[in-house]
Amino acid sequence: MAASARWQRVTHRTGATALVLAEAYGQLTHPFLIDSLTATAMAGGAVYVGNRAHRRWTHRQHRRRLVQPLMKSLSGPLQLPIGASADTWLVVPRNPARQGAIARVNLPDHWADEEYQQLAIARLVDRWIKVPMEAFRIHLT
Repeated sequence: MAASARWQRVTHRTGATALVLAEAYGQLTHPFLIDSLTATAMAGGAVYVGNRAHRRWTHRQHRRRLVQPLMKSLSGPLQLPIGASADTWLVVPRNPARQGAIARVNLPDHWADEEYQQLAIARLVDRWIKVPMEAFRIHLT
């Protein structure tokens, strides 16, 4: 891990130095062309950063509004340890209404596989996701 971090730092430093030198040379030889290329690169960078921020925000909202409350509801019936991570026990698609979407609940080893328990888990998931069960499946593993 430390070797790749060192490699990345060297790449960033060398790339930044080369970019500054290329920009300075371009400003001396073709200022209009370099200004156009710089503006295009800055606009592309702004779009990229905005897209990343939007994806991160929607992922955070999905976890805060759906995954974490569902995990708290399931931790009791599944008898999960305190502080159990939702990443380990639960997978919920971002768009559960999409045809063929599947939620996955990983069951602990000590869980008795009774039909009434499966129904209780399915009802909890159905209550939080609020999508008709015809369009949505729950997979207990």
